[in-house]
Amino acid sequence: MDNSACVRIFVAGERSGSGKSSTCVALLDALLARGYRPAELGYIKPATQCESPQLIGAYCAAKGIACVGVGPVVFYKGFTRAFLAGDFGSPPSAAAAALLASAASAVDALAAGRKVVLVDGVGYAAVGSICGVSNAAVAAAARASVLVMGKPGVGDAVDAFNLTASFFRTQGAGLAVRGAIFNRLQLGGYYALPKCAEAVGLYFGQLAEVMAAEQQQQQQQQQQQRGGGSAGGAGGAGGGAAAAVVVPSLYGFVPESADLAAATATWKARVDELLAAEAGAAASAASSSAGGAAAASGPEQAAAAQAAHAVPLCDAELALLQPFLASFRERVDCAKLFGDFGCGSSGSGGGGGGGDGCSAGRLAASAASARPLLMDGGGWFQEVRKRAAAGVAAGAASRAAALPVAAAVSGEGGGAGGGRSGTTRKSFVLAVDGDMSGGGGTMPLPKRSRFEIEQGAKGQGASGG
Repeated sequence: MDNSACVRIFVAGERSGSGKSSTCVALLDALLARGYRPAELGYIKPATQCESPQLIGAYCAAKGIACVGVGPVVFYKGFTRAFLAGDFGSPPSAAAAALLASAASAVDALAAGRKVVLVDGVGYAAVGSICGVSNAAVAAAARASVLVMGKPGVGDAVDAFNLTASFFRTQGAGLAVRGAIFNRLQLGGYYALPKCAEAVGLYFGQLAEVMAAEQQQQQQQQQQQRGGGSAGGAGGAGGGAAAAVVVPSLYGFVPESADLAAATATWKARVDELLAAEAGAAASAASSSAGGAAAASGPEQAAAAQAAHAVPLCDAELALLQPFLASFRERVDCAKLFGDFGCGSSGSGGGGGGGDGCSAGRLAASAASARPLLMDGGGWFQEVRKRAAAGVAAGAASRAAALPVAAAVSGEGGGAGGGRSGTTRKSFVLAVDGDMSGGGGTMPLPKRSRFEIEQGAKGQGASGG
């Protein structure tokens, strides 16, 4: 089947845990809201370091979206040493080419007959470069354009974005870095989302001029290296015909989400129970068999782990996830993002993009609407307590009650998904509905009003990479 018309979006990050996979969930949800049918969409993580079940696989299973959550390139422990030792073939360039070909073939197979495929990166941009299969190399082999997930902050966030974008452009044979979403910001404090949005927005507004100046400087340096201005003026080796660099767009800012953490925690707890039950059954069967054969072999354990990727989100878990998805569509200019990457205004199912809550003009308005809420001290806290007492936060309370955990009020509190040594503790913040959230999003409370939720089950919270 033809796969050349399929739009391929490579979701990259400046580090592990930047929220690449959770953003893929939100992008798929936004595409469905714009009228795309599940059969027209796909998700793949062609190179990965993690074989454990992820929320993106559960979401795809629940929505009927094709998903390849693991591999074909898996950086298992010892992978790099095996590659350098020649276990994957010789010379290394041929081995790297074979790995890239397997990743590209997997993306092509998934793209056949589909309109949009999300290609999820692994870690930061250069992961895998020692084996010739960096994120940039995989994105280029997959013929995808790049979306970068940025970090909170201003200077550090922009610097990290530029480093990531530069790596993709230079190491990925001129890959187009279309734009960025800055993720996991807080709504209060010195690096509050509105403050960061204003400053980072100013930088992206000047980016076209900055990149044009950089490109001109690079061309001048190339001309000098070729033997002076006279040779360069005639184009020489083609320096004057250099391809124009795509100026990245700024698509939005996403706050840290307790709803995402809650949905992830409840689903992972359920998957852990299923895996434990399967392991117990396998051990029981092995012990009762003749000769007392060893329990679950490596391949059987791998098969069980793969099956866990297909455990779909249940209705309650999807309900927990909805506030995060709604907040994403409110705060990210999905219409521009999909337009920049070449997606149609809507899929064959119609819909006309009614699911997009954010436009270019609303980015600043959304940030400005949050400013009155960022009061330091007791005023905002008292307002939240008053609304909670009036039942405004009943939805958040019901979501917290759905978690298989014991809740206790604490004077401390980390960010959503923060862990501590010993007993695993996860902090979720009270979600306040209505106009206080500037569009129905989740807002972190001051530290003294956080609910400290003690989670006994294993699993990570918040946005996974």
